[in-house]
Amino acid sequence: MRDAECATDMQPNAGLDDQALILRMLEIYEVPSLAAWRAAEFRALAVPCEAPILELGCGDGAFSDLLFASVDCAVDLSSRELRKLARRPGRRVACMDARYLGFGDQTFGTVFANCVLEHIEGLTLALSECRRVLKPRGTLLATVPLAEMNGHLRLSAGWYSRLRAGQLRHVNLFTAPQWRRILIDHGFRDVRIRPYLGSRSCFLWDRLDSFFCLGVSWLRVGNAYKAGLRLFPEAMRTAVRRAWTRRCTEILSGREAGAACAGVLCARLPGG
Repeated sequence: MRDAECATDMQPNAGLDDQALILRMLEIYEVPSLAAWRAAEFRALAVPCEAPILELGCGDGAFSDLLFASVDCAVDLSSRELRKLARRPGRRVACMDARYLGFGDQTFGTVFANCVLEHIEGLTLALSECRRVLKPRGTLLATVPLAEMNGHLRLSAGWYSRLRAGQLRHVNLFTAPQWRRILIDHGFRDVRIRPYLGSRSCFLWDRLDSFFCLGVSWLRVGNAYKAGLRLFPEAMRTAVRRAWTRRCTEILSGREAGAACAGVLCARLPGG
């Protein structure tokens, strides 16, 4: 499958250099480790897509706003996030479970899921629904962490990788060949997996993210950091973001070095 065949207008912000991209992600996501991961995803997602586009697990829509010129429909289980997104015109939004999509058969040219599939219990149901709502030759485009990331965390012990999987709510953590087989088994063809986030970047990211994940639920360090940051005047928040830029850019700059710890899944259905 050629990339040009997998395609519509996307990446209106593709011209951002790494530092500018990191700053933009820090403005949106605030927590530095999340901003760095999102920046790596953005760089990896240079795959054009066919409209109409359905986004699964859209959150507040900030990421897809950076990535796409437009998204036709967006769904999420969080009504709070959808309320934020609904304030922006030009996009249909719905509170919906990816395992039970309320759309007709063969509705969309692309289903997009950024860092979503690894969190879904009942992945088979979600992939079957993606297949159902896609048109013939439609494309599933998704980013996922790979099982290889467990070998490149700050600690190599099994208990630590299990701890991190729990903190990150990873229930579907597979290798690239396993993802390929799963997608083929669900009727997709022309499956391509584009690796990103190399082993060094993963190690640096985990060293940072594991700190922000300390604590439980709303008492996590990351949530406390965001709450504290919002108390500062804008000029001070900008200074804090700039202070994090160098460290986050270091994570992003090594995104292709070493074994891949995440991948872009691009899988097409057969023609009608």
